[in-house]
Amino acid sequence: MPKTVRYQEESNPELATTASAGWRFRFDPDDGPEWVVLAGACPKCGHEFEYRYPLVPLVVAGELPDDRKVLTIRVRCRCSTRHPGSRGEAGCGRSWTLRVPRPAPTRSDAGA
Repeated sequence: MPKTVRYQEESNPELATTASAGWRFRFDPDDGPEWVVLAGACPKCGHEFEYRYPLVPLVVAGELPDDRKVLTIRVRCRCSTRHPGSRGEAGCGRSWTLRVPRPAPTRSDAGA
């Protein structure tokens, strides 16, 4: 259940464990993904939000090697609720990591 908690920049393994149980992900667009779109509730404040993680800079910079099967993505609460003490920042300040499988190569990737 969503709750208003005080803004605090914090990260710990319990947040990641709680988030990994309920978060969903998809690649956007489906053919030749440029983003991982993660969606779920913040494990601390409980507010739902969507988090977009860019894949294109990783590919261009050569940071997504073929042998990496899983992406580890750092997510920060970006809910739209104003949390006390936030000084205008979005979300409650908590962050955690989520692991998602690497997108399958597209036909254009395989031919490169």
